[in-house]
Amino acid sequence: MKKEKTYLNQLLIYFTLKDRPGHLYYNFPTWPPSRVGKHFNTGNDEFNGINKILSAHLDIPFLKEEYCHPNFPAYSIGQIDNSILYQTLAPLKAYFLDELPTFDIHNVVDVSFINMFHVEVILTTADTLSFMDSEFYQTPSTYYELGFSYITSTGYIQRISTISRQQLQHKAESKFLSYPAGYLEYYIQTFMVYPYFINQNMLIELEHLPSK
Repeated sequence: MKKEKTYLNQLLIYFTLKDRPGHLYYNFPTWPPSRVGKHFNTGNDEFNGINKILSAHLDIPFLKEEYCHPNFPAYSIGQIDNSILYQTLAPLKAYFLDELPTFDIHNVVDVSFINMFHVEVILTTADTLSFMDSEFYQTPSTYYELGFSYITSTGYIQRISTISRQQLQHKAESKFLSYPAGYLEYYIQTFMVYPYFINQNMLIELEHLPSK
């Protein structure tokens, strides 16, 4: 039986503003409370309200101690189902349209998701140097399957790629990022998410800025 792959998802919540339809935001000067005058990962007052909606639709746990807005990390068998995330947007939008005005935010018109996901896979390749032997040796190599989905009220798209450990380290080598998760998130944001939105003539706020 083929073993199903367990992915690490990073579910991100983004907002569209009435006066800036081509720019996606994930926070404001007054919201969320966890990013206003506090260190990341502390005072996550907004987590419970959002998680209540996510948990009603998704059969995977989101942990408060892992949350750092806009990131909701979660493990799942396969990537999180885009069709379920699509169904979650309507109640989530209703929640934010009710909640955000209490923080003096009145110009949000839509809510969307970006889900970044990755998993380690071991691929075997033939060792061509063993051609004189009676059989080829199979050499296992570490690769990562990674990608992102963009889910809006009108539908969703998904992009997937595969990268080797060596390619990842070459593209995203940094002493400031955890390996491999931080490298993978940097790669997805810089080389997949950012180019997609630039091609759509949209601006997006990202934690990992694209390399210059």
